[in-house]
Amino acid sequence: MKLLLLNGHGINMHVDGAKLHIKDGRFSASEEPQEYVFHPKRIDVDSIVVYGRSGSLSLEAIRWFIVSTPMTLQICK
Repeated sequence: MKLLLLNGHGINMHVDGAKLHIKDGRFSASEEPQEYVFHPKRIDVDSIVVYGRSGSLSLEAIRWFIVSTPMTLQICK
């Protein structure tokens, strides 16, 4: 099982051109966050866990998860 853990401030998930774009959070202004792009039905992760402090998740990204993959999305506080 492959897991993607998103952590920190400024996590962002949105859809652009049918692809899911994810930007991981960061803990300092000097840190560059990791970015990921996933194509529909060709995603190589089983679960995404969001354990962040702030960020945004678009409604289109939620639809993308429902339609494009059987993957699990878990948001922790």
